[in-house]
Amino acid sequence: MASTAISRRLFCAACRFPGIFNSTKRCLATETSVPSNDSSSAEAKPTGPQYEAHTDFVYRGPEGVDPADTSYILFPGQASQFVGMGSKLLQFPRTKEVFEHASEVLKYDLLKLCLSGPERKLALTQFSQPAIFVTSMAALLALEELHPDAVPRCIGTAGFSVGEFAAYTFAGTFTFEEGLRLVQVRAQAMQSVSDQIPGGMTTCLLTADADIGKAMKAARDHCQTKHAMIRPVCNVASHLYARCVVLAGHREAMQYIQQHHKDFGIASCKPLEVSGAFHTDLMYPAAKTLTRALNKCTIRVPRIPVYSNVAVKPPRTVESIAKLLVKQMHSSVKWHQIVTSLTRRRSDTPQPNVYEVGPGQQLGYILQKINNKAYAKYANVPV
Repeated sequence: MASTAISRRLFCAACRFPGIFNSTKRCLATETSVPSNDSSSAEAKPTGPQYEAHTDFVYRGPEGVDPADTSYILFPGQASQFVGMGSKLLQFPRTKEVFEHASEVLKYDLLKLCLSGPERKLALTQFSQPAIFVTSMAALLALEELHPDAVPRCIGTAGFSVGEFAAYTFAGTFTFEEGLRLVQVRAQAMQSVSDQIPGGMTTCLLTADADIGKAMKAARDHCQTKHAMIRPVCNVASHLYARCVVLAGHREAMQYIQQHHKDFGIASCKPLEVSGAFHTDLMYPAAKTLTRALNKCTIRVPRIPVYSNVAVKPPRTVESIAKLLVKQMHSSVKWHQIVTSLTRRRSDTPQPNVYEVGPGQQLGYILQKINNKAYAKYANVPV
């Protein structure tokens, strides 16, 4: 069966809420779409009735819907993958076909890789990113079964790193196949850079007296003096929550941080299971590859606000969507700031439901660290 036919059958049932899995021949009107390299400045203001600029980060949602019944949908990023993911989704209608469609696009059996591994292969960037994206998309179908009101009452979405592509696909900016192809290009480009320039990432828990700037400078100085590096990299790759950041850079810099972290008030370090220094300057070559892919893609106005990893707030133009997705590859992910903005409410305004859609519960853990009241309304979709 042709992939467009599969896509149409799979996803058009979800068109009651604009944005989920629309096929290449979209069920939605596309008069608001423009190519990403168009010189016009079409404003990326979501067109759904629920949209209102979050200038004060206070809920403004669908008319007639109790704020307590609205939702945010979040998508996880790399390092959330695990062997066996997808197995709990197969009980839900159409989820297996999502993986089958993805396998046609990717030219390998993605479901088999997710279910059986091997773990070492699944952890490679070129495989883990498409696997996480597709598992997250399939989990959306499960979400509709488990929490029928979650999607139609969604007032915003965000995704961590590669999860941002899932968020934009959910919001209708990309079709499923377009989103998957972009993720594949991104993953292969990042894997290529990582193979050429050994790097790593480590999560750091900070004490009140931590001097993360001094630690990063010391790591760069070490690389220059001990390893004769010309422009060593060691930067904050992600802001997770208060006193918790992810550092990334050259492998030698990460080794220095892990060996000397106590000297700078860093309580602990935990290396991430990733194959490169993502969200740092080392990813510039990969970013250029993604730019070329996005220039060939039509960027559609998202139907709900998508909160940018880089800018925190939703982009205002379709051109800025592409630019921010590229910039994200070599910039810090401001997840702490995103979650803070999503969950900031007046004292008399209830928190929305928060759903993590994809492998793992890492975003839920971070949410609990940032806003325990919001975490009380959190749920994940078991995959």
